[in-house]
Amino acid sequence: MVYFGINCYFTNTIFPIFTENYLLTKNKVMLRFTLFLLIITMAATSFAQSFAVKTQKDKNGYEYKTVEGDPYGVREYQLKNGLKVYLSENKDKPEISTMIAVKAGSTYDPKETTGLAHYLEHLMFKGTSEIGTVNWEEEKILLDEISNLFEKHKATNDPEEKKKIYAEIDSLSTVAANYAAPSEYDKMVSSIGAKGTNAFTSNEKTVYVNTIPSNQIDKWMTVESERFSELVLRLFHTELETVYEEFNSGQSSDNRQAYNKFNSLMFPTHPYGQQTTLGKAEHLKNPSMVNIHNYWNKYYVANNMAIIMSGDLDYDETIQKIDKYFGGLRKDDKLSHPTLSKEKPITKPLTAEVFGPEAEFLQLGFRIGGVDDKDNLIAELISMILYNGQAGLIDIDLMKQQRVLQAYVYTDFKKDYGEFILKATALKGQKLEDVKDLLLAELDKIKKGEFEDWLPEAIINDEKLSRLRKIEYNYYIYDILNAFTLDIPWKDEVSKLDLMEKITKQQIMDYANKTFKDNYVVVYKRKGVNENIVKVDKPKITPLEIDRTKESEFLKKFKEIPETRLKPEFVDFKKLIKTEELGNIEFNYIHNKNNELSSLYFILDMGDFNIKELSIAMNYFEYVGTKDMSADDLAKEYYKLGVYTGVRAGEERTYVYVSGLKKNFAKAFSLFIDNIKNAKADNESFKKYIESLKKRRANRKLSKWYIAYNEQKYAKYGKNNPQRYALTNKELDQLDPEKMVGLINHILDYKHYILYYGPEEYDQAKAMVKNTYSPAKNLQKIPDPVKFEELDNDAKVYFTNYDMVQSSVTLISKDQKFNPEIMPYISMFNEFYGAGMASIVFQELRESKGLVYSAYAYINMPNDKNKSHYLMAALNTQPDKMKDALAAMFGILNKMPDAKAQFEASRKAALIKIESKRLTKSDPFWIYKWYQKLGIDYDINEMIYNKIKTMTYEDFQAFFKKNIAEKTFNIVVIGNEKDVDFEVLKNYGELIKLDLDDLFSY
Repeated sequence: MVYFGINCYFTNTIFPIFTENYLLTKNKVMLRFTLFLLIITMAATSFAQSFAVKTQKDKNGYEYKTVEGDPYGVREYQLKNGLKVYLSENKDKPEISTMIAVKAGSTYDPKETTGLAHYLEHLMFKGTSEIGTVNWEEEKILLDEISNLFEKHKATNDPEEKKKIYAEIDSLSTVAANYAAPSEYDKMVSSIGAKGTNAFTSNEKTVYVNTIPSNQIDKWMTVESERFSELVLRLFHTELETVYEEFNSGQSSDNRQAYNKFNSLMFPTHPYGQQTTLGKAEHLKNPSMVNIHNYWNKYYVANNMAIIMSGDLDYDETIQKIDKYFGGLRKDDKLSHPTLSKEKPITKPLTAEVFGPEAEFLQLGFRIGGVDDKDNLIAELISMILYNGQAGLIDIDLMKQQRVLQAYVYTDFKKDYGEFILKATALKGQKLEDVKDLLLAELDKIKKGEFEDWLPEAIINDEKLSRLRKIEYNYYIYDILNAFTLDIPWKDEVSKLDLMEKITKQQIMDYANKTFKDNYVVVYKRKGVNENIVKVDKPKITPLEIDRTKESEFLKKFKEIPETRLKPEFVDFKKLIKTEELGNIEFNYIHNKNNELSSLYFILDMGDFNIKELSIAMNYFEYVGTKDMSADDLAKEYYKLGVYTGVRAGEERTYVYVSGLKKNFAKAFSLFIDNIKNAKADNESFKKYIESLKKRRANRKLSKWYIAYNEQKYAKYGKNNPQRYALTNKELDQLDPEKMVGLINHILDYKHYILYYGPEEYDQAKAMVKNTYSPAKNLQKIPDPVKFEELDNDAKVYFTNYDMVQSSVTLISKDQKFNPEIMPYISMFNEFYGAGMASIVFQELRESKGLVYSAYAYINMPNDKNKSHYLMAALNTQPDKMKDALAAMFGILNKMPDAKAQFEASRKAALIKIESKRLTKSDPFWIYKWYQKLGIDYDINEMIYNKIKTMTYEDFQAFFKKNIAEKTFNIVVIGNEKDVDFEVLKNYGELIKLDLDDLFSY
């Protein structure tokens, strides 16, 4: 997975179930955190304090540093070997978020083998001389021979000679694989209930991630300390196939192409612009195991690494254990990072274009100082004055006024340089050059001081809210990560808000005038054919035979390590959620005992399926004002109060919500209710809204993700499907703005219910609602929804053409209506067989055969008792591999391999995950409402847990034979018709080519 130069090894969470807390991700805090992991956010709890650094010793004599006023309670240690350790206690759940970070990324790749750091990240999952081998002495001899052959392969330019050498590599690799015990790292971390096992590489860091149950610290440290003690490049050439797939996938990403072009102009000599994380095609074709070992030897040393842990831990015990397990990692007293070239100043606008099939956009930016530049605080503040998701200049002037389709601003700081970046998409008929001028005009307002004096202070208050949310979800671990990898003293992170508060308006203006001149880079991403695609063709490899019964001695001993088990906690929803009638409205209450965050939701079990234009009306809400306040004024007022508000309609449910700090919550709630009831139509803004909506729709038809999603709905329901149930553009033009605003005004006249989650005691919360909100005496009945008929499986292959390098394939098979009795088996299938790095599907298609970049299979849990379970399987691969990849996928879906030991390990892992699972915050309410739609009113995890405890391998085999094997599938494919072999697809069913008019109703 790739976002802005960060490359991830693999994500083992497939289609996570989002609770309604996802609504809050619309706000600036979560958007910045999920979309821009590189942004450094603020952290402070109080002002006018010293933020003194204290050095102390714990009861066992370990010295650590803390910072006065640190809201995260971070303790910073350094072991004798130089290993940095950052610990933060958060007792919300019995789990710990972990990161092992190395200060080394693509910036330090050798120039002749770019992409090396990223490839190394992949190979760190392959084991050591202890993990992943059954005969290291014999295996090592073969791996050394393979390494020598790769050097020969790299040294020759003769294509025929390269093929000959690679054939030798392939032959030796097949023999070496006989000594490999595959996926042992994945099996071990899975067996302890680890979640989110992953890794990512960027410019100056490589980071390895897990979330573990808090009682599994010792076993996690056992395997990780071994993993980082030694590098073994096992199963090298099949993993190289995966890297090829990731590179080729990146060629189909317009965002990535624009990002790379932008940085190449911004940094014409520095590796930031000249060495992409994925590397150059010619380097990937000529890998060097020697160079990878040299890189690992240089940078993967204790004094260049950190362990970061946040969660349910004990400081004193945890640092003792880290010292025990990691204190022996080697250090290098001569460690150094290269001094890289200094860039000349940019003295005039630098412009470039890239082309691709997706929607057009532009990226404009300025080179600014690296992390040591103290003025970066001003740059960050300016970015938020321009864009904060609510009341920034761009939010108000461009977004609220609908002068562009979308725009945002962010800063990205690296060690040597930073970037101040503005991105935007255009309205229909609007030139990207005109959008650029609009963005620069907003920057000019900063130079002239044309922003309101209250805005910087409001930004500081908003960052307090951001800090609370990061604590709630453990997101602040990324702040710690950035501090370590960029050599930022933790004190500077903690004191940022205090320092930012002292920045004056004049300083902001001075910085803007000094920094933002005609010294920018702009890349226009235009719709068209990308003539610069460079594809890495696969070499000929022999698929490796995986023997799942093989185990290293390390794994055998690992299994014998004593461990405690957590006692599972199952939710008594009726006890946890306090519910009573508030007039004719159901009022639900969950107490927030942790902080001052408050949220109030009005929920209606209706959406577009009930009223076809409902989401059109609700999404217009942010552009309307009242008789007393304009939409701009309302946005500013909410931002001043530190709250987020919204009205959102989906297909089957609508939410009216307000969220923020307790201090101003009652006032904001009152304003919000008035905002809804007295919203006024504005013909001009509504016309602009409809035009922008049509442009968004047009952009969706250019997105392979939207196309593939709609194609899946077509396969499930046919042409009459939920994604096509939408007003046509002609119908949009005929909408009456008065009627649309009337839907907003009277949305709470329909039957609904309320959830309050916050720090107020029950009686106070209920009184606050009653004092502000009076429901209608006779609530309107919710209109009956439109129904969509799920089609039977009939072996059809649906294909949609799209200009892309890889092809995306999804297998879909309808199963029975929701049945709670099969949920334990579904959980085991998803854990053991289909999803995650230790799964059968992943091992067969990626680890063994190198046929795909990603592959998974899972059975879903529907959101309604009248809907069906679906068996879904998916893979992303090059078109020339599709035949083999599909054959392999059907092979493992039709015949279950003998994997009893793996099943038992997965069964234990599934139990451990349930044992450490806790529903916190407002999540129990949303889960309970989902369960009610399924016809159950209890925590289904209890039944699943008890059934898995007694489930045998034979039980699962019987389930597999009945519910998985020999099923009929409909297949959905999106790819380039010039590359896809349709004769291969015809072997799996009737081939039906779909165009955009089949998939979209507008």
